[in-house]
Order: sequence, then C-alpha cells, then structure tokens
Amino acid sequence: MKNSLSIDVETWAYGDTPEFRNMTSEQRKRADNGYLLDSMRTVLRWLREADTQITMFMVGEQFDWYPELVEEILTDGHELGLHAFRHYRIDTVSELRQDLEKAMPFIQKYGIKGYRAPLIHLPDGGFQILNEFGFTFDSSTYGPFAMSGTYHGVREIPITSLMASSRCPALTLPRHLSFGNILTKGEFPVGASYFVGALRSGLSPVIRHLNKRNVPAVFFLHNWQLVPRPRGAFPTPSYVFRHPLYWPLTRNLAPAFQSWLREFEFTKMSNLVC
Repeated sequence: MKNSLSIDVETWAYGDTPEFRNMTSEQRKRADNGYLLDSMRTVLRWLREADTQITMFMVGEQFDWYPELVEEILTDGHELGLHAFRHYRIDTVSELRQDLEKAMPFIQKYGIKGYRAPLIHLPDGGFQILNEFGFTFDSSTYGPFAMSGTYHGVREIPITSLMASSRCPALTLPRHLSFGNILTKGEFPVGASYFVGALRSGLSPVIRHLNKRNVPAVFFLHNWQLVPRPRGAFPTPSYVFRHPLYWPLTRNLAPAFQSWLREFEFTKMSNLVC
C-alpha cells in the first residue's frame, strides 16, 4: 500500500508572533541564517538513502531564497507543491488570488500542480481559484480518505482523520484542525503535523491499521520537526511554557521518520490522484 508523507518546507522564522509576521522576506531569510537549506539537505539525504520520492510543499518566497534547493529537490525526483507565496493564514478568495498571482512565476517555471494552504486553511471558494491557476490537486483539508474527490476541477487529497463514525462527512471549506471537532464529532486528524509530533512512533500502528483496510495514510510534517532548530530559535522554552500546546511541535521526529521510511511505502501525492 502506497502512503503519502509530505514535507511542508518551512523555517522556524515563520513563528506565529507579531515579531515574525511583520518581517519582510529578506528579514526572514536573514533570521533563518541558512537553517532551511541545511535542514532540507539532511532530509533529502535520508530520503535518498531510503530510495523514496515524496511531495515537498515550498513557500513561494523560498524559491528566491534558495534556488539551489529547488533544483536539488527536483534532481532527487521529488514533487514540488506550493505552500502559498507567504506563510500566513488566507481567509478569503481575494487573498488567495493575490497570493497566487505573486507565486505565478514559480508555478509556471516549475509546472507546479499541487497546493497546500498554510495552516491547512483553504477558504470557501478556494477550489475554483486553484483551478483557475492550473492546480490539479490540493491537500488543504482534514478528513477520511473516502472524502477525496474532484471539487471544481481540483482533486482533493485530505490529510488523514480517524472518525468515530463510519459516515463520511461532507467536504466544506475551510476544513482545518479544530479541537471542537475532536471533542464534539469524534474526528481525530491524526495526519496533522501537530498529532504526528504528539504520537511519534505511535503513528506506525495507525498507518498499519489503515493499510490493512486498503486505505492510504496521508500525513505531513515539517523539516524543523526533523532537524533541531538553532538554540534560542522559535519557539523558545519560555514560549512553550507559556503556550504548552506548542509542545508536540517541538519533539524531534527524526528517529520515527527514518523508521517509517524503512517500514512503509511512500509516494508522491500526485500518484494518489486517480
């Protein structure tokens, strides 16, 4: 059974604080100080050793920061997806269109066909906009794999949720991580990077369970969950102490990641589109 493990390529300097949100692209690159490039080269090496090609969702401004990384990803046979031009929550179709217009040079140059919204938050009407810009698949929702389908010309591949009920919910946008859904609807978005961080090696039984039912697991994580961030980088220990929900995102997933590569088969996300 082929599963989807994708990487949202990000820098720790995308921290969700006013300090980082107000930075210019150049300021973020200076703050990153090469971490994104170095960490991704480590991840690429692990994938090369496992002879595995997957999908990497890159933020548009990174194509200008590290064009050599883009070429290394493609040379290794991985698939490029877009993770918006700027890493911030997109709430309206107008914001989505404006963001994609900025990313169009990269979309066209590299023939990018896949999209993932920052914070897994695609606004209502988002599929129509993605279709306008030539995207053929998207992974910006949580849900069971049975929810996958073509919506307004775009194939949606939801990030795995386990449902208390066998009934497949209807797909409405936005369909993001909601602790309310967990508590009231019994929907557990196990494929979210947050819960991947919480479970670590405990994710393996979930993948085996899904595969035994002939269902692929679709989950994602970030390069900064695999390669330690510089000392003092966001989130600092004091920040996590004040915001304890950040804790799962600070756990090192490298051993679990390498174990998954040995045990399971992963493929590019577009290969799940049928």
